[in-house]
Amino acid sequence: MTLESGTILSLREQNKNLRDREFVKSIGISEAELVEAFISTGKAQRLKVDVPLLLKNAHKLGEIMALTRNEYAVSEKKGHFQNVFPGSDVSMTLGQIDLRIFQNNWKFAFVRTMPVHDRIVDSLQFFDAYGEAVFKLYPEPTTNLDEWNKLVGLLKVDAPKEQLQVLRATPYDNSSTHNADIEEFRNRWRQMTDVHQLHDILKELKIGRHDAVKLVGSEFANEVRADSVEILLQSAAEREVPIMCFVGNKGCIQIFTGKVEKLKKVDGWFNILDEKFHLHLLTSGISRIWNVRKPTSDGYVSSLEVFDQNGEMIIQFFGKRSAGEQEREDWRSLLSELPPAPEMAVA
Repeated sequence: MTLESGTILSLREQNKNLRDREFVKSIGISEAELVEAFISTGKAQRLKVDVPLLLKNAHKLGEIMALTRNEYAVSEKKGHFQNVFPGSDVSMTLGQIDLRIFQNNWKFAFVRTMPVHDRIVDSLQFFDAYGEAVFKLYPEPTTNLDEWNKLVGLLKVDAPKEQLQVLRATPYDNSSTHNADIEEFRNRWRQMTDVHQLHDILKELKIGRHDAVKLVGSEFANEVRADSVEILLQSAAEREVPIMCFVGNKGCIQIFTGKVEKLKKVDGWFNILDEKFHLHLLTSGISRIWNVRKPTSDGYVSSLEVFDQNGEMIIQFFGKRSAGEQEREDWRSLLSELPPAPEMAVA
């Protein structure tokens, strides 16, 4: 059943204490439908989804805050768009704002006027076909608002005549359906020369991402304890080991690279609260964590990979490195010190 905008806004007013994602779940709608409801009040407007146009103009904005999230992790990075590489299926940005954009999964876009801390700002918000947020942009106090407003103007469309139509089915099915030969899979993994080859191997063999680390064996993956992310980040902060942090969904992956400093746990969320980077991780959503090793032409590349109860990737961590460089020994040392998962947790 589709709720009318007035009903949605009335219910929102009655539940001011809930975050947007909590609120929409409570009444059975998507976040995109909530934003759509604000069109009637003048606090939102529909935009066209045009990733090439967005990226063409993004460098003009100056400093912004880019936000990418999934159910259990939120990555917020302040910085400038620098190097932009548009593509037909996948686009990429490198530099302070580091993104991998899967634009075929971007279906709806809005500009939304909303309070952020002590300011009222117009944020750009992008959603998939299920109304799930894939990417958001927020202006900072130093953002070039003239260029921001020009970009919004370029993306504007006429007021929609019909209510937003989102898909209601479960968007992602991670049920294990593979019939792969396990030894063949392990040999293919063993022969990799680049971490990006794994995507094609899993696609060809029809193996899910979490199934892969469960099946590949202890040569390449070991399960670690549920609090390993907190242990890892605390050690990385104490020893000043630079890391890479990947947070993504089906529409976008956002990458932070650098050292982390300010860690804090609040109401079940484990947070990094540094000047230019915030990470919020809901630890109750973590089901299993793996220390994973992938062969490359530069030696093994190790990562900490975190999954929820449905086998969805929540977050990934790597040591800071560039192509052609061997992995940092201090990063490997951090991973080697993580406590193994209890035996009963091993499938």
